[in-house]
Amino acid sequence: QSASSGTTNVTQTITASTYIGAQSCAVCHGGGTIAENKFDSWSQTLHAHIFSDEVDGLLGSTMKTSCLQCHTTGYSANTNVADGGFSALETQYKWTIPTVLTNGNWAAMQTNYPLVALLANVQCESCHGPGSQHAALYGNTNTAGWPGLSISYPSGDCNLCHDDAKYHPYGTEWLKSVHAVTTTDPAG
Repeated sequence: QSASSGTTNVTQTITASTYIGAQSCAVCHGGGTIAENKFDSWSQTLHAHIFSDEVDGLLGSTMKTSCLQCHTTGYSANTNVADGGFSALETQYKWTIPTVLTNGNWAAMQTNYPLVALLANVQCESCHGPGSQHAALYGNTNTAGWPGLSISYPSGDCNLCHDDAKYHPYGTEWLKSVHAVTTTDPAG
């Protein structure tokens, strides 16, 4: 006994976004009436200026490439990634970490490498993912093919950067705390 499987055509649509920077997010999320204001509170956090403080020497005299994966938006060690993230723009515009970290480096970067500076610091898209499609649809979640943005905060998202015993122990500390473990059903 034998069987024939025939052929089947399958269509798959993949919607991908690129990084656009927090200033684009601020258009809707910056205090207007379109969406909840998240920009102003973010701008007062350490995330909003960790890279700019670092490049200006306010956090010491050393800045390594390994810092960029957490202190910028859209960093990828894969040089073939064309997502418009920090690493892609850093390569395209040939920006390099200044040899001397001192006051004025951030201003010079904003002047000489404005598109690279646009994705410096830990911004909205560092946690929520690239937002070009979200912005292009004006945040309309009812549009067919809606790409969505991550809006939950599972510990794994934070632990991508905050799980380093020496510099960023907060993820590990949280995982070892009673907050990370639930032993009772909150509904019951």
